Parts: sequence; structure tokens; C-alpha cells
Amino acid sequence: MLSEFFQKFKKAPHEAPPLPELDGRIAMGVLLIRLAKADRDYAVEEIAMIDRLFARHGGFNPVEAAKARATCEKLEREAPETSILTELVREGVDTQKRIEMLSALWGVSRADGVVRDEETSFIKHVTQELGLSPDDVKRR
Repeated sequence: MLSEFFQKFKKAPHEAPPLPELDGRIAMGVLLIRLAKADRDYAVEEIAMIDRLFARHGGFNPVEAAKARATCEKLEREAPETSILTELVREGVDTQKRIEMLSALWGVSRADGVVRDEETSFIKHVTQELGLSPDDVKRR
């Protein structure tokens, strides 16, 4: 799902990476962070889930995954509103990867053991903004 996204984080050793330009793949990582912060409780379990997603889909070791997440956290603070992020994803990422993104969002939401109303509302909004159908949502 996010493998192409992670290529933007590859760098030479000891080189401070510049923040990557925001595109559809980067926007997916930023949306994961934004979801985790939706209830104003950025839980350690959610952080760990995001790191696992980044490691699994990016082929990163744990340190590289944490660095990728930290970059997305920085980008999230400066990122435009969610509708612009979802537009970048919708225009730059194929339908199957957007469905996988939905699954990742639900995984982050469930990571701390409590799916809060703010998270559910965020995911429903993002699902609609990503142009996914009710059938796509059922496949998650």
C-alpha cells in the first residue's frame, strides 16, 4: 500500500532529509497521523501501529519506520485541511491502494482498543472524500 510513499524517505547515511513534497502517497501517511490525533489522544498504541504499517509496507526497520512517522508528524502540523489531503490521495493513488488505506485507518483507530466517535467520523469523512463506495467499505 505505502511502498512507493516510503521511497521518498530513503536517504544517504548522516544526511538530514528535507521534508518531502506533499503528494498522494505522502498524504496517506499524514492522514494516518491526523486520524490518530482526531480524538486529541495520540496514544502510544496508535504510534506503534503506524510504525508497524510503515515498516510492513515500506520495508523499513523499526528505526526507519519511526523516522518516516516523525516526518509525517511534521508534515501533518503544516498540512492543509483534510479535504485537500484526500484529494491528493484520490487523484494520485489507485482505487485498490485507497481501499488498503481505509483498512490502515481502521487499524490505527482500533490500535488503542477504543474506537472513538471522532475517529469514526474522521474515517467516514475520508472514505467519502477518497471516492470509495459502500461496497469498498464493506471489504475493509
